[in-house]
Amino acid sequence: MAEAESADTVRGPADRVRDLLGIGYIDAKRARAIELAVPEAREQVIGWLADFARAGAWRDFEAFANLALHLRPEAVGAAVAPVVGAAPAGANVEDLVELLADAGPGAAPAVPALLALLEARAPHDGPYYGLSLKIIAALSAIATPPARAALHALAADAAATPLRAAAALGAKS
Repeated sequence: MAEAESADTVRGPADRVRDLLGIGYIDAKRARAIELAVPEAREQVIGWLADFARAGAWRDFEAFANLALHLRPEAVGAAVAPVVGAAPAGANVEDLVELLADAGPGAAPAVPALLALLEARAPHDGPYYGLSLKIIAALSAIATPPARAALHALAADAAATPLRAAAALGAKS
């Protein structure tokens, strides 16, 4: 037993969290179990996200971002926003947009990044506009005055015809 504990100490808390994350959906109950097993995860998860982003370790970034959604919902928006804004190759930006929607008002710092992504991708997102609709859903869930203003502007924009109805509905919710 002492040998296993020693290996965990050498490997570090991020490695232990990675092992516990495994694969699959991370709900609040699973996040709490990880936090109990690795108490420093709550304080360090946002820093780990920055480290993974710098390294381009997108699989780890996405898994730890899902953990951060439950451990630090007030900070996840600011941590995820730079990746959403840059949309680097290899990052699953659609999943990160959905995560921001799940964070709701805690994702307020990500509103400018979401708008930049929408502006860049909407012209090429048709005919179904999957990513654009996810961005609109995230803005609606964030529901801060800047997010609502963006939805109102999009709903009034004649050039954004395919997305106007979704934006109008999002602005009212």
